[in-house]
Amino acid sequence: MAKIWKSDALLFLFLLLILTLVFIPIAEMIIISLKTRAQFNYDPVLPTLPLHFSNWVVILPMLLRPVLNSTFLAGTSIVGTLLIASLSAYAFANLELPGKEVLYFLVISMLMVPGLLSLVPRFVIVARLGLVGTYWSCILPYIAGRQVFAIFVLRSFFAGVSKQIAEAARVDGADDFRIYWSIVLPLSKPILATLAVMQLLGIWNDFIWPLVTMGANDKLRTLTVQLYYLNTQYSQNWGLIMSGYVVASIPLLVVFAFASRTFIRGLSSGAVKM
Repeated sequence: MAKIWKSDALLFLFLLLILTLVFIPIAEMIIISLKTRAQFNYDPVLPTLPLHFSNWVVILPMLLRPVLNSTFLAGTSIVGTLLIASLSAYAFANLELPGKEVLYFLVISMLMVPGLLSLVPRFVIVARLGLVGTYWSCILPYIAGRQVFAIFVLRSFFAGVSKQIAEAARVDGADDFRIYWSIVLPLSKPILATLAVMQLLGIWNDFIWPLVTMGANDKLRTLTVQLYYLNTQYSQNWGLIMSGYVVASIPLLVVFAFASRTFIRGLSSGAVKM
């Protein structure tokens, strides 16, 4: 019993150490966001009084439109990605098609290609289509580029759905689309939510692609691109810059707070191996 207690205590201390290392940079970011330039020059690490929440008030109007832009891009891209990927995954999992396995292997092989290798070809395609400087320059590449992983995950999940349910629906006269829409998708809510959160993180934090396609238009800038320009504009005012990072992290924290239970259910379903 004593050995078990000691092992549990050591495990708890180890986890506490890891959490401390994770939260120290976040805490330091919040501390710096409440400092003036003079306070930061005096002590950049420890809290200094008075706390200046005015930094958050000043930075918020500068980030309001970029937050809305990032939200719009993420929302439309996630819906498009999950809709197309779920249809493709259902076909790969449940339909008898000639050459299906070969085609699936070719699709999944794209997971081995780093995204940076396709940066220039993607930009050339978007430029020739005349989409540079529009929302479509991000939405369409996001939907296309995130299909492969979503198909891989959803195909594995759909293949595990009970075949007896689908057969019973076919006996009642349901076609494949009806089975997909009314049976498979409702059963897949946890894994769809998991993919949505993962897609949201990737799109929300993306920097290079929005910078090269929409960075010149200040009305279309995403949150990460706007933070980059604020860094150059207020390069010495670290309190204002860090307050922008704090404001930028709040939407993701709110989303995860509401979706965490469904997200964990999706991870524990066995369809995503982390």
